Amino acid sequence: MSEQTNQVLGHLSPADRKLLQMSIHVTPMLVANADGNYSMRESMAFAEAVRKLITEERYRPLVLVAGSDPISEAALRVYLEEHSKDIEGYLRQLESLIRHLPEQVVEAYREFTVYSIVAVAEASRAGLFGLMGDRISSSEKKVMHRIVEVLGLPLDDETRGKLGM
Repeated sequence: MSEQTNQVLGHLSPADRKLLQMSIHVTPMLVANADGNYSMRESMAFAEAVRKLITEERYRPLVLVAGSDPISEAALRVYLEEHSKDIEGYLRQLESLIRHLPEQVVEAYREFTVYSIVAVAEASRAGLFGLMGDRISSSEKKVMHRIVEVLGLPLDDETRGKLGM
């Protein structure tokens, strides 16, 4: 862990650390709930994203700063409900927080967020058993566009195409 990351850990308030940790879960859930339906496929896609977060070295700076405190389902539900009423305010709060994090943490956060929101959105494919229909609904794309814009998420050409950007 870099010296800068150690300093941030020393100065990061418990509320900011909780926001960062919860955002790892809440942001993909906002996408999943954008079309009014959080499916088992989306839940499984998110579980796979969290597995990658925990096991892949490139996300280690994010895990170190966000922490790995257990999150109760009830707390997550309350947090999601609170922030889904004001997505814009939530995103602005997150943007302000990540602006003050070390670059390696910001990079890991942005990369993971792109991966997780796309994975969850693609898992919700409409149609019979998720085999037909649009991979990402228009309501999900709308929420994702705003997340990408406010948080300054880097998109490659393939992801831009998926989001219609």
